[in-house]
Parts: sequence; C-alpha cells; structure tokens
Amino acid sequence: MTWFLGALCLAAAGKPLSPPELDAFLARAKAAAANVQTVQADFTQTRRSALFAAPLVTKGVCSFGKGGKLRWETSSPYWSALLCDGGKVAKFDLDAKRPRRLDLGNVDIVRDILAMVGAWTSGDFAAAKDDYQLEADDQGATTLVRLRPRSEALRRHVQAVELSFDNATLGARRVRIVEGPDDALLIEFANERRNPPLPPGLFDPDNPWFAKP
Repeated sequence: MTWFLGALCLAAAGKPLSPPELDAFLARAKAAAANVQTVQADFTQTRRSALFAAPLVTKGVCSFGKGGKLRWETSSPYWSALLCDGGKVAKFDLDAKRPRRLDLGNVDIVRDILAMVGAWTSGDFAAAKDDYQLEADDQGATTLVRLRPRSEALRRHVQAVELSFDNATLGARRVRIVEGPDDALLIEFANERRNPPLPPGLFDPDNPWFAKP
C-alpha cells in the first residue's frame, strides 16, 4: 500500500491545468503526432500486485502505426509478441525457438485495449471523454494527464489511467494503469524513434515478420 500512496502523492504534484488549458495541450499533442506514421520505442513494464511478493518486470520494443497498428514484442525475461492491425489481433510465444501462435480468448477486449492505448499515446482523447473524466498537471518537464472512469462498472476494472507526456517532444513517456489499491501496471518508454524504417509485415497478424534467430 505504501508504494501506491507514494505514487499518488507524486502524481498529484504540479500545476493543475484548467479545462481550456487541458484542451489546448491535447490539441498540441495530437497535432505533433499528425505527421508521424510510425513510432518505435523501448519499454519497461512493471506490474505490482497483492498476489506477487515482488514486482514483475518485462522489457522489449513496442511499435505503433497509424490505423490501429501495434506490435508489443517482449524480449526479457521471456520472448513474446502481440500484434494488432485494425481489427485483427494475434499473439505469439516461442516453441523450440520458433514463434508459435497462441489462443487469445476474448479478442474484442484485447483489440479495444490496444486501440485505446494507441490513441491516447498519440494525444487522441476524443472518444475517451465519454467514459473518463480528464484532468492534468503541468509538472515542468512533463505533463501528467489523468483519466478517471465515470461509471461504476468501469471503475470495477480500472480506477485510473495516468499518461505522462514530454513537454518538449509531446511524446508519451509513461503510462500507469491503476486497477486497485495494490494493483497497478506501469509502462515506461525510452529511445523513441519516429517514422523509423520498419520491415514489411511487422504489424501483420496473419503473415508476421520475425527476426531470424
């Protein structure tokens, strides 16, 4: 519980933005992403839960593309790849050092979550305003945008989502998803590359590109 309260206190620091200031910031973030077709970055993902004695940390590379394209490729401490291209989603792990397609279960939920994260990290919060209350703090080098669910049904799954944007580049630096008092997921991005050269098939769930072992 201590780490959770400390995180909330840290997130609360900064100058609150008025609704017009928040709208202006989101417009700038969206405009900055307008000419970006693809983004690639290294990520560190930390999951804290009351069920785990210690945080679970994974690392890898994520790639975003216009039109709901995403590739989330974990390299440590294991390998896996989650691909999304529009309405199609696929996940792979390794079997005898070769990629193996997995059963995703409820694909609609996975697709919706990926689309939501992709839109928010590019500054597009238009659809989110129906389901979330938005507020933000200017913290100097970054701006923290906080989303709180409006409905009780949604709050049973997510209590808050926090996105930290770099004020210089307007790129997303961190995403924190708070699921409960002792359960949260933190994703930190580094070494962002905008419009990098990417191999054909990087996002394709049907015929995906994989690096040769």
